Amino acid sequence: KIYDLLDYPYDSQGRVGRKIFDDVGLGKKVDSILPSIDNFKTIRNKTIIGTMKTTLRERWQEVAEEIERTKIPVIHLLTVDDNISRSKADEMSKHNIVVVAYDWVANSKKLKEARNIVSFEDYFFEEIPQIIRYWKKK
Repeated sequence: KIYDLLDYPYDSQGRVGRKIFDDVGLGKKVDSILPSIDNFKTIRNKTIIGTMKTTLRERWQEVAEEIERTKIPVIHLLTVDDNISRSKADEMSKHNIVVVAYDWVANSKKLKEARNIVSFEDYFFEEIPQIIRYWKKK
């Protein structure tokens, strides 16, 4: 919904269908690709692959397994979970998972130095626009 409100181009399984995601080697744990599947087919590491989990608990490990299976370079895991330990952040970093969380979580004392934790604000207003600008130049 936020992608639509911000008028960001994206493909999701709901929009383009599960089969198209399967055809490019993405599984059911991937929720969205920005700006598009076609961009992903062209240059994988110049797209944003996203998934969403309300809470992390052990479920983030499913995302790590998906990265291994599909060989995607990095995935953004959006969550409203406010209980992210530094050790869990470090472990997710080893699996190329970038966690997108509330600003007060991402910039908390324990996580501020974790390079794989970003705020929703940085994700929506810095990271996504950077990728969109890249593709507009192409």
